[in-house]
Amino acid sequence: MIKFTELKAAARIEDLARLFGGVPDRRGMCRCVLHDDKTPSMKIDAEKQLFYCFGCGAGGDIITLAQLHEGLSAPEAAKFIDCALGLGLDREIPGSERRDIMLRAKKRHFREMLRRDREAEKEKRLYSALCGEMHRLREAMNAEPPGDEKAALAKKLNQTELLINLIDEQYRNEVI
Repeated sequence: MIKFTELKAAARIEDLARLFGGVPDRRGMCRCVLHDDKTPSMKIDAEKQLFYCFGCGAGGDIITLAQLHEGLSAPEAAKFIDCALGLGLDREIPGSERRDIMLRAKKRHFREMLRRDREAEKEKRLYSALCGEMHRLREAMNAEPPGDEKAALAKKLNQTELLINLIDEQYRNEVI
């Protein structure tokens, strides 16, 4: 049996969050791994080894994160963390069970990364389409259209530029 204090001292909550598909930025913010999150709402505090999601309100330590994500009891969550992160704290866990837990965790991680890659690809296509539309609208504005048509073009151009700026701001917040 794993002692919780020993586990908490050996494991890092940001490693478990990454395993679940959360990629904390330098401020510790990432998309919540407990619900379908479009923007970073989960704070991972590496120093205190705690997490809190401003979207769903879930929070706690590394064991709580594993419990909520995997639907496990606290002892089962400790065992999962030990195996999934390869800590080797519980020597009584058979090697085959340890491998099975690690494989399940890795499969889940790769599935989540693939899903996020697909989302990122859709976002890139949308961004590219918006940039193309912005250039088309600017060219139409430079062609000196009649007054009422010019007002409609200006409105569409402003809306398109606003969307592009929002996407740019979101990207800067995630990267920084």
